[in-house]
Amino acid sequence: MIDLVIFVVSVALVDSINPSSVVPALYLGTGPHGTRAVIGFGAGMLLVTFGAGAALLILGNGIANRIPRPAPVLIHWGEVALGVAALVVAAISWRHRHRVAGGLARIDTGGHRFAPLGGATIAALELPTAFPYFAVIAAIAASQEGLAFQASMLLLFNVLVLTPIIAIAVARIVAGARAVEALTRIRSLVLRHAGSVMAAVFLVLGIVLIALGAFGLASSG
Repeated sequence: MIDLVIFVVSVALVDSINPSSVVPALYLGTGPHGTRAVIGFGAGMLLVTFGAGAALLILGNGIANRIPRPAPVLIHWGEVALGVAALVVAAISWRHRHRVAGGLARIDTGGHRFAPLGGATIAALELPTAFPYFAVIAAIAASQEGLAFQASMLLLFNVLVLTPIIAIAVARIVAGARAVEALTRIRSLVLRHAGSVMAAVFLVLGIVLIALGAFGLASSG
C-alpha cells in the first residue's frame, strides 16, 4: 500500500509540471477575474480527468477480477518499460522544443467565463496521450485494495496534478492584483522554456519510473 502511495504521489508531482496546462492558467491568472478564472479552469480539468479515470478504474477492476493478478516482478518490469518510454518522449520533446514553445504562445484562453470549458477541453485533448495517468490507474486497479482506497488514490493523483494551478489561484487570492506582475513574469519564463521544461518533465518521470521499477525488482529478487 505504501509503495502505491509513493508511486501515485511521485508521478503526480512530476506530471503536474505541464506547460500545456500551466501556461493557460497563468494567462487566466493575470486577467481581471483571475481567481475565478483559474479556479474554473482547474475545476474543468479535474472534472474530465477524474471522471475519465474513474471510468477506466472501474473497467480495470472488472478486468482484474477476471484474471489472476500479475506477479510483482511483471509490474516492476512494466514500470521500467514505461520509464524507458518516457525517456524516449523526453528526447523527442527536446528535439522539437521550439515548436512546443511556439504552439503554447498561440493559446487563447477565451476569458474567465469560458475557463471551465477551456480546462475541460485541454484535459480531454491530452487524455489519449496521458500515459503516466494510465500507468497510475493500472497500478491502482492491480492493487485490489478496497474501492474507497482506490478512489482516494485516484482523487489524490488528480488534485496533485493541479498543484501549480492551485498555487496560481492562491497567489491571486492572497496577493490580489499585486500578483499579476509576478505571474506575468513567470508566464513569459515558462513560455520561453516550455519545450525544455516538457522534456525535463518526461526525463524526470522516466527516471522516477525506472527507479521505482528497479527498486521493486531488487526487493523482490
